[in-house]
Amino acid sequence: MARQHIEFVEAFDIRARAIQTGGLAGASRRELSADEETGASTALVSLPGGWSGELGGSLRPVELFCLRGALEVDGVVLTHGGYAYLPPADVPRPARAEGESVVLIMVEPVAAAAPEPSVPLDMLNIREMQWEAVRDRLGDRPERAEGIVVKLLRIDPASGAWTWVSAVPPEWRAGYAEVHPTIEECLMLRGDCLLGTSGGMRPGSYFYRPGMIPHGPMYSHGGAMWFFRTSGGGLATQYVEVPGWEQIVNEYVGRLDFCAPAEQQDRGRTPGG
Repeated sequence: MARQHIEFVEAFDIRARAIQTGGLAGASRRELSADEETGASTALVSLPGGWSGELGGSLRPVELFCLRGALEVDGVVLTHGGYAYLPPADVPRPARAEGESVVLIMVEPVAAAAPEPSVPLDMLNIREMQWEAVRDRLGDRPERAEGIVVKLLRIDPASGAWTWVSAVPPEWRAGYAEVHPTIEECLMLRGDCLLGTSGGMRPGSYFYRPGMIPHGPMYSHGGAMWFFRTSGGGLATQYVEVPGWEQIVNEYVGRLDFCAPAEQQDRGRTPGG
């Protein structure tokens, strides 16, 4: 069956399971979403200090995003904030983690093209990239995208799918719902954000959303940053009015006192949301 709609889960609350075989043996894995038909999956992989293994070397493209520590792949080091795309390849790439590390690993369905010879790995680091306004990328309804900035990591040349990070400033709000025709996948990196009636996202919140599902209104107390991917195309966006959005946002705003200790902050998460 295809991947289920997940809106949303706390990634680090998912039980980590030891990986016994394959190139990642010796690490542990929190599966965020998976497609049993194609074998595609997204998982948080925790690597103990001194771990070594292999990545890639199959017909499946793989994307990597380092959340903590550092991962060396084929001689290239991904520190936290580092991103790499591994195309289908004829041989695996040696990998090692000197210290404890956590990496988001996204495995795609088997590619139609033949595997490529092992080519040098390209790495991007979001900390070294410049932000750009999302309206400059979208070109549609720019007033709706005010305050949203992005760092584009990859556009798939065949499907047009995007991989990117996005951020908004403190007290950013969107009094509407967005709708995308493509699948959208997201892991929250920093901050907080109300996501309509689903409640408040926080670092580690993850969703996997099929196309054409409205989501909003949105609000962030202190600003937010996310890692995103689409599948089946880029980030085309439609906007849907949400009656009574002000009340939804105001209820979320009122749940956080100024100067409240972090452990006392109610991010507005609804039970089971």
